[in-house]
Amino acid sequence: MDASQCFSPGQVRTQEFLVDERSTARSLGGDDEVLGTPVIVYWLEIMASDWIHDATGHAGRSLGQFVSLQHAAPVSQGAAVTIELKVDLVFLNTVRFAVSVTAAEDSHLVARGRHDRAIFGI
Repeated sequence: MDASQCFSPGQVRTQEFLVDERSTARSLGGDDEVLGTPVIVYWLEIMASDWIHDATGHAGRSLGQFVSLQHAAPVSQGAAVTIELKVDLVFLNTVRFAVSVTAAEDSHLVARGRHDRAIFGI
């Protein structure tokens, strides 16, 4: 089985996250109480991994191969963001996701990028 049996370009999954104290740049050693970039990467990796796990009937595991993220706007602690993963490309055992992060309150763009995962065990 390859990734194309579980994914096709255009599929979308979204999830909302709350920017709490642990997800701020300050909690990661930075200066501000805004959403930290490494937290966005963590959230999108968890989303993609969970999606792959679900789509493969809990048989597939995955490994992140590539992350590229442009963090374009701050989001303050206490606010929420929505992360959208969209299947952009499926090739053999690799799925490429387009990533979009928007503020839940007014939908302004917070970050965008790309994440590739290799699927194994299916």
